[in-house]
Amino acid sequence: WDDRDNSFFPSSGRCYEGSYTTYQKMIGSDYTFSRWKADCRDYYPIGKSQVIALQRYLSIVTGDAPFQNLSTFGGKEILRGYPEGYYREKNMLAVQMDYRVTPLLWKLGFAAFVSVGEVAARVDRFSLANVKYSVGFGVRYLLIEKEKLSLRFDWAWGKGTSGFYITINEAF
Repeated sequence: WDDRDNSFFPSSGRCYEGSYTTYQKMIGSDYTFSRWKADCRDYYPIGKSQVIALQRYLSIVTGDAPFQNLSTFGGKEILRGYPEGYYREKNMLAVQMDYRVTPLLWKLGFAAFVSVGEVAARVDRFSLANVKYSVGFGVRYLLIEKEKLSLRFDWAWGKGTSGFYITINEAF
């Protein structure tokens, strides 16, 4: 489901995506496992130049998945501030919120964000005591005004770690 007003820099609407992927030896895989994913994003405009963006993300892996196919967070999109894949396990749950300001001065915009997430071997093992967090801020440079496509510079801090990211497009 996607009714966002823009896919590069949404300022209203929502995008909900779910998927199921399975790997089975009987259809040629070396492994037997499955992954369920849900990615729910909502965008709330505040006036003409500000947006609150909210993302909820869940990944559940069943079976014997190889290391590279486990659920992870970190990097430039989910829980910025942690190295990509630093936390890795079968199941992952994350919630992120961005406060975004569209270009105010020439082509420069601003963002501030906070994220929380957890990985666990089993869904019933998710624990508030083990939740990881990250906070940060960013500067946006509007590359293509008509498309609202931006170059993103984000600084983020997690528990005992930090990261700096230069990418195109918003994290979500």
